[in-house]
Amino acid sequence: MGSTTRDQVALRAGVSSATVSRVYNHPEQVSSKKREAVFEASRELGYVPNKTASSLRRSGTGTITLIECAKPPRAYYWGSLRSFSWFFADVIHGIQEMIDRTMYTLQLKRVHDLNELPALAMHTDGIICFDVDRQEEADAAAGLGIPYILAHHTESFHDHPRCSTDNRKGGYLQAAYLAEAGCSRAWYLTSYLEIVAAHRERLEGFLEGAHTHRLDVSIESGLESPKGRRACVRRIAGRKDTEYGIASVNDLTLIQTRYTCSELGLPSALDVPSVGYDAMPVRDLLPVSFASIDLRPSAVYRRAAEMLVRMISESGEDTAVSDTVEPVLIPGPSQARGQPHQTLS
Repeated sequence: MGSTTRDQVALRAGVSSATVSRVYNHPEQVSSKKREAVFEASRELGYVPNKTASSLRRSGTGTITLIECAKPPRAYYWGSLRSFSWFFADVIHGIQEMIDRTMYTLQLKRVHDLNELPALAMHTDGIICFDVDRQEEADAAAGLGIPYILAHHTESFHDHPRCSTDNRKGGYLQAAYLAEAGCSRAWYLTSYLEIVAAHRERLEGFLEGAHTHRLDVSIESGLESPKGRRACVRRIAGRKDTEYGIASVNDLTLIQTRYTCSELGLPSALDVPSVGYDAMPVRDLLPVSFASIDLRPSAVYRRAAEMLVRMISESGEDTAVSDTVEPVLIPGPSQARGQPHQTLS
């Protein structure tokens, strides 16, 4: 039904033709009720707005760009691990879900040198910067002269438009989970504290939560190496008390430490209430059960796209330039079904 017109959509949705146009060009000017009515009518009639024509009328490119800046050599960067490829897919889904409701199209770009950005900026109306964690990246985006949003570990970039996750809140939720599970003591597993700000923020939030919920905390760092994980497991296994739980800076560290328990013949050391971070999809495939913090990448980047579209449409007028999407705690697969904790073997 490619011949469906804007007027037909307006009639089906019970709004004016001008309202349909505003929904796709300036969605912030239309109430959520009317936007949903227009989107529903568009789906039913198979209406696809002409994005190219709209961009010409606006004298813009009609394009929004998600930019990933290659990171310089470093001891650790989560984005270099294949086990985190799912994260980028979630990011794209979140942005595309929002962009599909506008007259813009989404393009993806990866730059290896920040000097490539000015040329790229000439062919887009605005940019969403993926996982900005260096001041140089933030400053380069700010110097382009076009609307931009930084995401997602971006709480420290106070002078820039940004949409952030709240790592401290996630850490706090981990502590609250262990307290509610009946733990009086918690072992916190972490690594790369000196070079990864997000890891430090999660630990800070956990310690705040532990103080609130009166958890006695032991911090185990240096778990990036097998040697460090073996030493950690032996210390935990040597505990005499039984009312302890495990929290980890991310799911990957928790999974690696669980395997180390099995290798050392100490599987029960981590057979206690446990909570990771990142809610990696692989959790659904493992014979383990642990809760995790979902930082909701789709929601973070969907909100970033909404903010960017508004910045573009309002042409530099006073707009909200920062927002935070709070993480949530989700149970492990077997925990959701009321089953006991399991160990890797």
